[in-house]
Amino acid sequence: MLDRGHLDLIASLNALASTREHCAWAGTLSLKFGHEQRFMTASMRAMGELVLPHFENELEWQRRATFEVLDRINLERIIAKAAPRAAC
Repeated sequence: MLDRGHLDLIASLNALASTREHCAWAGTLSLKFGHEQRFMTASMRAMGELVLPHFENELEWQRRATFEVLDRINLERIIAKAAPRAAC
């Protein structure tokens, strides 16, 4: 089950999906968390087609994008944890 932070991150990435990097992140997030019906619409598949030609194959794209997504999620968590401490 996705928590609110993951849903917000997915929404943000979908909104920013005008670049190839964000397309990869958004597509991988939706695949990673099993929400294909909700997020893998025809438009997301079309955006994925923009990304795929730049990688050796679809598996390589998914592998690379997954690591980028996980790094981004970890960064979001670090920022969220640090923000309350910085306010003190």
